[in-house]
Amino acid sequence: ALFERTFNMMSPTAKLVFLTLASWRSIIPTIGVEAIIKTKSEDYHDVEDAIEELHNFSFIEKIKIEKDNSEFLFLPLATYLFGQKKLNVSPFKPLISEYIKYLNFFGVGHAYNIDSGIKPRISLFFEQVSKQLSLGKKYKQVDEFNQILEYICHKYPNAWLLLSDLHERHGSIDQSINACQKYLQYEVNNSQKMNVWRNISLLARKANKHFYEAHALIEMCNIPKSPFEVL
Repeated sequence: ALFERTFNMMSPTAKLVFLTLASWRSIIPTIGVEAIIKTKSEDYHDVEDAIEELHNFSFIEKIKIEKDNSEFLFLPLATYLFGQKKLNVSPFKPLISEYIKYLNFFGVGHAYNIDSGIKPRISLFFEQVSKQLSLGKKYKQVDEFNQILEYICHKYPNAWLLLSDLHERHGSIDQSINACQKYLQYEVNNSQKMNVWRNISLLARKANKHFYEAHALIEMCNIPKSPFEVL
């Protein structure tokens, strides 16, 4: 009865997030829930507030990973079982089925395999997207995933390099270069900057984009303590 009363008090987005989590017995990255529901829905964008609402109602629990300050979500058994009953009669069910197809790309999360933080989950997500594109059955272009991928990248800037690699593998050098450039807006380590500018120069050469290649080479030279072979 307590769960029922609390559920009826929830905002529509909180109900949607809760039922999405209840549809899959897994520990899920918060960033994944946000990315998929916000980009695959026209009406439910206040996902961060909904997660806080559910947490305040003790319907979900958060796991903080100290290694990278990432966050994962899961349902205690009691709320999971309640959510399963609600899901069976919910008008959200077809929408949630679509969300789960994408959330599966993060892999099944358990308490014992999330200690490494968010990086392995995000890497797996990008690998699964690449695999789906290679199969070419349902998904044929990176653009079909772009909103989700770019949301993840804005929240986790290292993912811009994964997106760059994804674009290169699936035929868009321009977008691969663009993803590298977006990564460089966040990077402060000179050694890593050097590596990324070098990659941009190679991508540009491969595509015969001489202006971009020259620009990358100049930026490499401008990095303090550039190796002699760069100069």
